[in-house]
Amino acid sequence: MELSQLREFAAVARCGNMTKAAQQLSIAQPSLSKSIRHLEDELGAKLFFRSSRGMDLTHEGEILLQAAEEVFPLLDGAAREIRRSADGRTRIRVCLKSAADLISGMFTAFAVKRPQVLFDIADAPENCEVLIDSCVASELPSDAVVLLTEEICLAVSRDNPLSSRSLIPVQRLRSEPFIDLTGSDSYREFFRQIFAGGPMPLTCARTVSYQLMKEFAALDMGVALAASVNWNASGAPANVKLVSIEGRPCRYIYLQERGKYRPECLTEFVDFLKDSFTAMQIKHPVRK
Repeated sequence: MELSQLREFAAVARCGNMTKAAQQLSIAQPSLSKSIRHLEDELGAKLFFRSSRGMDLTHEGEILLQAAEEVFPLLDGAAREIRRSADGRTRIRVCLKSAADLISGMFTAFAVKRPQVLFDIADAPENCEVLIDSCVASELPSDAVVLLTEEICLAVSRDNPLSSRSLIPVQRLRSEPFIDLTGSDSYREFFRQIFAGGPMPLTCARTVSYQLMKEFAALDMGVALAASVNWNASGAPANVKLVSIEGRPCRYIYLQERGKYRPECLTEFVDFLKDSFTAMQIKHPVRK
């Protein structure tokens, strides 16, 4: 079986139509049909049967397609690594879904150490070597490497009576107007976790900007949930106090390695992130 035959087979399986697959592959349909017949003869099994919908996979065809879907990503990944090595520069593709305020400086610091390493920052995990995200404890993936644990607190203006409290019951917060950080899945998940099993608080303002949320809180327009380390490390307004919430909920910033290949610089980068977050955790420990 040749690799070109496997690609042609996969194209027919995806398209469900010989003509469309031939157009996609930029080859003549008779040549494609001949290639599929030769592949079936070599394997001793029919891979397709014709139906009213077009070309449908047989059971044996489904087995081969599953194998093809595993093989091609490996080959494509190997090709990318070879091109990177030949270029003398290495690219690390990172899906950064959370904690950008904390991590941006770490990218810069690593680039000073290893200027030959380039970063591609993506918002989707496909084809990424590293995924960095945050979640509550119940959502933490089994293969995740926890980089940072931080308490989720209530950010409240010092002019607000709640600022005199050291611990606020969840029930007391249900009547408070909240500033909503729209577009943040993790913020929404923290909200659901903290207020599960009862009415949700009202929203008094919405913003996509973390910095603007801080400014709204400083003006006492409402209260907000705040990840304590991120809040303090990224510049907290002087007029805002962080108050612990009953149960002291936490979030985890974690890393997942998703690439099939692990170049030396990726190992170094992951270790660098771990060390950087450890130093940050020491400076901003989880509140007791």
